[in-house]
Order: sequence, then structure tokens, then C-alpha cells
Amino acid sequence: MGYLAPAAAHPNLGEMTYVSLRDSVPAEYRDFGDIAKCYATPAGIYFQALDRLFLWPRAGKLRVWKPALPFHLSFLVHDRLYIRQPEVGLLQLVGDSLQLAPAGERFAALRIYFMAPAGGNEILIGTREQGLFWYDGHSARPFPTAIDDFLAENQIYHGGVLPNGDFALGTLRGGVAVIDRQGELQQLLNKAAGLPDETVRYLYSDRQGGLWLALNNGITRAEMPAPLSGFGELSGLSGGVEFIHRHRGRLYAATDAGVFMLQPFRGDRGQTALPLPSFKPVAGIASESWWLLSAGAVLLAAASDGVYEIDGEQARLVRPSEGHSFVLHRSRLDSTCFFVGLRDGLAAFRRLGNTWRDEGAVAGITEEIRSMLETDRGILWLGTRSQGYLRVDFSAGFQKNPRVEKFDSRHGLPENLGWGIVLGLGGRELFVTDQGIYVYEAGAQRFVRDTTAATVEANRAKATGEVLADAAGNLWMQLIKKNGSEIGVARRRPDGSYHWEATPFHRFADFTVWDIYPEANGAVWFGGPDGLVRYDTTITKNYAVDFAALIRRVVTIGSDSLLYGGAPLNDSGRQPRLPYHDNSVRFEFAAPSFDDEAATRYQYFLEGFDKSWSEWTAETKKDYTNIFEGDYRFRVRARNLHGHLSAEAGFAFTILPPWYRSWLAYFLYAALTAFVVYALIKYRTRQLLQRSRDLEQTVQQRTEQIRQQAEELETLDGIVRHINRELDLANVLRSLLEQGLKLFPAAEKASVLLRDSATGLFKFAAAAGYELNRMQDIAFTPAQLEQRYAAGAEEVGEGVYLVRNLQNLYVEEKLNAISTPISVLAMTAVWHGQIEAYLVFDNLSNARTFSHADAHKLNRFRSHAVSAIIKAKILQELQHKNAEIIRTQEQLIMQEKLASLGALTAGIAHEIKNPLNFVNNFAVLSLELMDELKQEIEQIAEKIDPRAAVSLEDILSSLQLNAQKINEHGRRADGIVRGMLQHSRAETGERESTELNALVQQAVSLAYHGMRANEPGFNTALQEDYDPLAGQLEAVPQDLSRVLLNLLNNAFYAVHQKKKRSGEAYAPALTVRTRSLGDKVEIRIRDNGTGIPPAVRDKIFNPFFTTKPPGEGTGLGLSISFDIIQKHRGEMRVETEEGKFTEFIITLPRATGGKV
Repeated sequence: MGYLAPAAAHPNLGEMTYVSLRDSVPAEYRDFGDIAKCYATPAGIYFQALDRLFLWPRAGKLRVWKPALPFHLSFLVHDRLYIRQPEVGLLQLVGDSLQLAPAGERFAALRIYFMAPAGGNEILIGTREQGLFWYDGHSARPFPTAIDDFLAENQIYHGGVLPNGDFALGTLRGGVAVIDRQGELQQLLNKAAGLPDETVRYLYSDRQGGLWLALNNGITRAEMPAPLSGFGELSGLSGGVEFIHRHRGRLYAATDAGVFMLQPFRGDRGQTALPLPSFKPVAGIASESWWLLSAGAVLLAAASDGVYEIDGEQARLVRPSEGHSFVLHRSRLDSTCFFVGLRDGLAAFRRLGNTWRDEGAVAGITEEIRSMLETDRGILWLGTRSQGYLRVDFSAGFQKNPRVEKFDSRHGLPENLGWGIVLGLGGRELFVTDQGIYVYEAGAQRFVRDTTAATVEANRAKATGEVLADAAGNLWMQLIKKNGSEIGVARRRPDGSYHWEATPFHRFADFTVWDIYPEANGAVWFGGPDGLVRYDTTITKNYAVDFAALIRRVVTIGSDSLLYGGAPLNDSGRQPRLPYHDNSVRFEFAAPSFDDEAATRYQYFLEGFDKSWSEWTAETKKDYTNIFEGDYRFRVRARNLHGHLSAEAGFAFTILPPWYRSWLAYFLYAALTAFVVYALIKYRTRQLLQRSRDLEQTVQQRTEQIRQQAEELETLDGIVRHINRELDLANVLRSLLEQGLKLFPAAEKASVLLRDSATGLFKFAAAAGYELNRMQDIAFTPAQLEQRYAAGAEEVGEGVYLVRNLQNLYVEEKLNAISTPISVLAMTAVWHGQIEAYLVFDNLSNARTFSHADAHKLNRFRSHAVSAIIKAKILQELQHKNAEIIRTQEQLIMQEKLASLGALTAGIAHEIKNPLNFVNNFAVLSLELMDELKQEIEQIAEKIDPRAAVSLEDILSSLQLNAQKINEHGRRADGIVRGMLQHSRAETGERESTELNALVQQAVSLAYHGMRANEPGFNTALQEDYDPLAGQLEAVPQDLSRVLLNLLNNAFYAVHQKKKRSGEAYAPALTVRTRSLGDKVEIRIRDNGTGIPPAVRDKIFNPFFTTKPPGEGTGLGLSISFDIIQKHRGEMRVETEEGKFTEFIITLPRATGGKV
């Protein structure tokens, strides 16, 4: 137990923290359970646990009551504390002791869940077992209600009194039931009424007419009692409401979907589930309905297909019509005559006894009739939709050809007539248009705007919507004003004047009204496309309840330091003083006005900063930035939905000046000014003396420069001699970089990029400070290097570049292996008009490392460096040509040997193949003969001795098995012979330009689907990664496909065999990659299969060597593949780890020319 108080560390921040009272409790009483209730009283704060009652007095020590038996719940009513104790009853605190209240023993076995004041000394008590009781401090008597069974079934848990004297009863299963003092059900709040859940653990009534409910899933606020209530689809009402009418005590609504009647709200005794008011459709009418009219015991409805008669809950069509029937009227002169307004005119029909007779259409009227009003003289006014008003004379009784007068804009009416509403008010006819309300002046036969008090508000509006006059002379309207829609009533005072009343309807001002129906009991119904709204004028609500704007939080922007946390401050709270760097402040505010909180608007004013109050806004925060030093006060106020202003909230603070505008700073400025004047005099004197010394120093510097240039030339000559001693290109480049770093000590790293004559790409050939092996795969086009080193750089001399603007330095993902430099000095080596190399010096720490002097030094060094690079490159090309000649000689010798071996192999294979064919063929023929012999024996089995038959069958089976083995091994030998012939075949295929990625992709698809066909259960994860730069190469596509298929089939076989042995724990995977290596391409095929044992790795390319079981491989696949790659002047190698993976790497030149 404890309380909230301002934080002790920062008492002026308005931030609350929890303060525990546990240390105030004597040690022997600290073993109590949860605190069930707490109450603030003049004597102090009471805390009630199940086995303790504590009083924390305003002065003195904490007091403790420890009962013999545990408490249940406690209640504070009429400033007296009551506690129920099971097996004892209801106790009350008298003085310092708990005593049994009068008649309290009655509740010894009854659990009390609430006690609510009920006026005078009476208290309403709610129990779980026996419902409600009245208690007056002396006796307790049962209070039977209409919902006793409902309360018992749904378990009452809490209750309270509402501002109008009704009682709200919360339950654990059924929501909240509201009863009056007679026990009659007034309202039910449950899920059907909009509650998120029906478990109510506590309820509290606020001063704004709201009932707060503590539910299982949060907190909900309901207006109790509420003058407004709504009905829509959840209430059984379907479609937009066109007309509302009460007939024989029951409310009916005409909608787009038919006619609906309101089922009464029932709270009969004995019910455990209470139904809410709901609408039920009238049977027999489902068409769009527009008007309702009582005709004695029956109700008439005008619908889109005619006029219906409704008797109770059933409707029947009594006057069909092809067009819509919009409006009904009963003649005042002849009660048997009824008029119906149609889409194209006016018709009449009569009621004769229990039958209806159609009188037909009235001549001369073709307009769409939307309203009717009959005067006491039999004059019938008709309102039309945008077609003017009609005056029909039936003063002599009904006739089909009456006198008809038509009025429109030529008679003073506005162009926009709208729906043509005509109604009566105080014996006068009012004509409602979109542009206001008019009256008819019979003498002038013109329409003019009405100027009476009842219509003043309507004529001020931008447009007029639905208008209706009630029996009391009040005019109910929906108006369109500049700031939106407004619903209200021009209410008639006893003296005949009117006043406009719109505040109660602000909650649904945006509701489009199609019909208004005031009732004598004070209820007013509004119908529209969104259903029905009911306004109860008998429920009084204060729309001007005072409320306050609250500043909830003040923080500095940037540092996010809390200046105020929202809790009240006492008058001693010190005004915050903020340093100038915290001169941006955010204010967050709110206002506890709960009628449509989203409509609350705020206005703020920072005194000392703003010139006036801001515009009204829905924002709940305001930021002020760059506030000048000074004293400020932030003020905020709110305006709720009803236009009521709140009390203001304020927050004062001070912004301190920056140090450079403080008094101390101004003193320092004056002192500094004096010092500057003195310093200028001293400086001028020294300047004259310095000039003479500068002249002497200039002479010394020029002498020193001449000496340094001489030393530089000597150093450069030594470097050139050192470089020229090297003949090998790699040594030349390495020496060039080493000597260059000595020449430019500010350079931290250096590199040389050489142009590849075959591809035209530049690659790193030497590096100092970089790891060359990480850079060997990086290649640049000439344009990329020009963009990197020349574009945006300063060209100090021909081919010498000083790069200081690194923002435009060309970089891409492949350069991640190279650290990004801060300053670059680069030069080109040009031979025969072609850039052959780039020499680059990098600095990674200082953007101003290289100067123009360094660039000029590099320009002097450039010619020597170019000569050395070109000389070494020519020597390298000669070495490559010599090595190529030697390699060609060796290949010719190898081809001659292979040709001889191939010829010998082909001869042997041809000699073996012929007898092998005879063996295979006769083995197959023997199997067929043995099958025939078996059939013959089966036919004579009954004629020979059974034992002899069995012996013959055994012999035949053995012969058949032997023949099968001969055939099986013969086929394997045939496969070996075919492989030998294939291995020895001398190819003469012409190379052709082949798209590498497409060739590899095709081989993968063929191998995978072939394996799937041979092994239906085969499956593996297949990852393909094809380099788009791999492009074309010259090859024999058929031979290269054979190599790929051999390697892929071996890989699929390896992962499949491992899967068979390992089961589900192993996931087969195969990866196929291609990669461009400039003038070469690379193919990698990797599987995670069994791997190759170290003992056999050197034999896998030998003919007839295989690791597969007998009968599953010839041992020639890898040998043939190896020969094909060699004939393509390529290289095949293998990387493997036993039990983990095998990867074959094929490297092929892009172009060599000639035949394979």
C-alpha cells in the first residue's frame, strides 16, 4: 500500500512516483495480503485487506485492526465505513471499533458486492445470493425487481447510483443493467449495445454524465443516462430510413428495404437474458418504401410498386402502380378519400368498408409529387422535386379535373427548389427550398422569403435540408452552414418568440436527415441513410460542464529533458531556467471533455513569443524553436464539441542568454577592443621590422630550393638506375613501387594496373601495402579507370593526375577489397597512343597529403617509369611466346602418342566386340529357350515323376541364372568396349562460338531429369550461379556437353548414395557456377556427397578406374572428359574432402582457333 507524490529527487518537475507505506506498518502486521479497497476520509486514508484494516491518519501513527475472521469487502457510504465479515455480518466503524451494524447479522451468509446511497439515509445493498436490499441504518428489507433472475444468473459484482437517481448494476456475465427506484429495467449495456465485453468489475459515474466501466479487457465510458441513442443494422434495421410513424402505439420505419416495426424493450420478471429494443421487418413488403399514414385500424405505406395496407405485422398490396408512390394524404373534407403522390402525377383511392377502390389519376398533373398539405378550405398544396409547387382546388370535393395552378421561379421561387417540402406552422403554409423558407402571398400570387422568427436561422443558412413542424409549433431542421451541417430546433417560447437550439445535436451533426418525427412523450426521431437516432428531450444534460485544459508534458527538443510531467505543482514550485542551447521546447496538452473527444479543439499562446492566440486546432502538442532569451509563459485552452471553453492552463519558464550575450561577455568585449587597438599599434611596428628579415629569409629559401632540386635529381637518377637493372616484369613493377614510395614518403600504399592485350581490361599487376592476391580478380575497363583517376581530377602534367575531390571517385562492389583513399596521385604509361598502365599512389588519412610539388616530381619521374614498364612488358610477351611454342611442341608429341594408343585401342576393341556380341546374343537366346522348356515341362508335369520334375526345375533355374549373369557381364563388357572406342576416336570437330551459360544450364537440366527418371525417389537442392560476363567461348559444344553430363551424373550419383545411407538427417545439395576470368572462363560443379578418398585421388582420371560397385560404371567417363578438356587447351582439377564434398573446376580459354 502507498500513494503517489512528486518525485523526491525532482519535486518541481510535476512527475509522480509511488511512495510505499510498508515501512510505516508495525513489523508484526506486515504479513497482509492484497489491498482490496482504499478510502479517503476526513480522518485519513483507510486501506482494507482481507485480514487487516489500516488507517493512515493525517497526523499520528498508522493504526491497524486485525479481525478474528477474514473480511470480505468494505464500503464507504454517507461518510461511514462498512465492512462485511463472513459468518458475522455487516460491520460498521464506530469511533475506533468495528461493531455489528443494526440488522447486519442478516448478511452473515450473504456476500455484499456494493452499497450505494439512495437518497436520505437509505442505502441500496447488492448481494450475490438474494439480490437487492434497502437498508436505512436500522433494518434491511428485500427489494424485488424485474431483473432478479437476470442478476442471479449473471452474478452481480458492483453497482452505483446515476445522476438521475437510477441505479447501474454491473455483472460478471451480462454487462450493466439500469433500473429505476421501482425496480423496472430502463436500459441494458452488453455486447449487443456496444460493450467490448460483458464482465464488469467496477463502475463509476463522473460529473459529465458518463459511466466508467472497468472490464476484463480495458476501460469503457458510457453516457448514462444518454439523451441520444442510435438504431441500425445491429438493431435489425436495414436500409436508409425515409419515413417514421407511430401507429397504434408501435413505431414503424419506412426504409429502402421495406417497412420495419420496433419491438418493445422488455424487462419482464423471470428473465435471465434481457433482449434489447430491436426492429422487425413487416412481412409482405420488401420494396423501397417512402411514406406511412394511419388509416383507422390499418397503416398505409407508399412504396416503389404501389400502396400497401399493413395490419399488425403483415402487409398486402392494395393499389399497385408502375411508378413509385412517394407520399400519402387523407382528405380533410372526405375521410374516405386518400391521395397518393406518384413519380408522374397525383392519384386518388377510397376506402369503402374493408375494401379499397382506385379513383385513378388527377388530370393536369404530371410532376413528381414529394409532399402534400391541405388547408381547411380543401386547397391541396403539392411539393415536387425541383419542378415547383402546385395548388389544387378540391374545395367542392374530389374531382378528376380540378383547377390546378403551378408556381416556379417566375413566381418568386428560387431556381434550386430541392425536394419541394410544404408544411404548416401556426395556420400558415411554409415552402422549404434549398435556398431558404418561403410563404405564398395570395394577393400578389408570389412567393417571398418568410421573415418570422421561426425561420430566421434557416434563411441565414447556406442551404436547407429536412424541415418539420411539431404540434407545439417548434420547427425542426437540418441546415447546411459555412462550417458544415447543423441539426437543431427553432423552439417556440410561451410569448410566441423563437430561439435556436442546436447544442444537443452536435454529436450527430454530420448525420444526413431524411425525416424527423417528434412524439408527444418528448422523444424526437431522426431518420437517414445511416439508420435512426432518437433524442429524448426529457433527459436533462448540462452541456456547459466546466472542464480544464491540462498541460501533460513539457520537454526540451533535442536533449529531450523533462521540464514538467503533468502533475499539479504547489505555489512554491520554482520556475525552470533553461540554458540557451535548450531554447527549443515542446508542450503536450489535453482536455478531459468526453463528448466526442475528437471534436475538441485547442488554442495556445506563448507570452513573449506569440503576438496573439493561435487558430483553433486538433493538434495536442506545440513545438517552439529558437526562443530568444527572456521570461515566457505558455497558455493553452480548449473548446469542446458544444463550443464550451475550458479553464486555461499555464507554464512559466525562463530562457537564459548565451554566454556571448551575458554581462560578463560585454565586459570582455570592451577589454578585447582596447587590447586590439594596442595590438594593432604593436603589430604595425613589428611589421616594418619583419619586412627586412623576410627579404633575407627569401634569399635563403631560394638557395635551399636549388639545393633540394639538385638532391632530388640525384635521387631520381639513382632510382632509375635501380629500376633499369631489373628485366622481369614483376621485379620491374615491384622495384618501381618500392622506389616510388621512397620518392613520395607521404604515400601509404601504391599499385600498378596493366592492360591485358587479349581483353583490353586493366588488372592489378603489382601492389605495395595491399594484398595482391585479393585484387587479382578485379578488372577495369579503360573508361572506368579514366572515370576513377582522370575525371574530376587536376591534370598537373601530361598523364599526371592529382585527385583531391574523392566524392566523384569511381567505386563499385568489386573494390571492397581495396581501402578507399583520401588523396590520390596517379600517372599513365602510354605506348603507341595506347594507355598500357596506371601507376597509383594512395594516402588513406590526409586529404591534402599530395601537393603540386609531388605532382611535378611524378611528372619528371614519368618518362623513366614508362620506359621501364614498356621494356619489361615486351620481355614478358617474348617469354610468353617462347613458353607457348614449347607447350605446342609438347602437345603435338602427346597427340601423336594418343593417336597411336587410340589406333591400338580401337583395333583391340573391334576384335573383342564381335565375339562379345555372339556371347550376349546366345545368352539371350538361351534364356528364351529355357523359358520355352519350362513351359513344355509344365505341360507334361502330370505324366512324369514329381521328384524328377522338381529336379528338372532346379536345373533349369540354375541354367537360367547362369545365362542371366553371362548376359549382365557381357553388357558391361560391351559398355567398356564402346567407351574404349569413344576414348580412342580422333575428333575433327570444328570449334564454334558457344554461349557458356546456356550450354551449362542445358546440361544441368538434362542430367537432373535423367537422374529423376532412373531414380524416382531422387531429389536434391540445386543452386545455379551463372556469371553474366561469362559470355561466349570457342568450343565443340557436343564434346563440352559430354564433359558436363559426366561430371553432373557423378555428382547426382554421389549425393543419392549418401542420402540412401544417411536418411533424413542429410540434405543433398549441388552447386553449379560459371565465372569470367578475362580471357578465360571457369566452371565449378560442387556436391556435398561422399567425397573422394585420398588414396584414389591421383587415379580418378586414369582409364578404367572407377569407385562405383561392379556393373555400375566403366571407369572411362572422367578419362574421356579429361582428354576433351585438354584438347580444348583447358585445365580440369578436383578439390575434395572425404565424407564432405567434391568440386570439379574446369578452366577454358575463350578462343584458341582451329580444330579439336
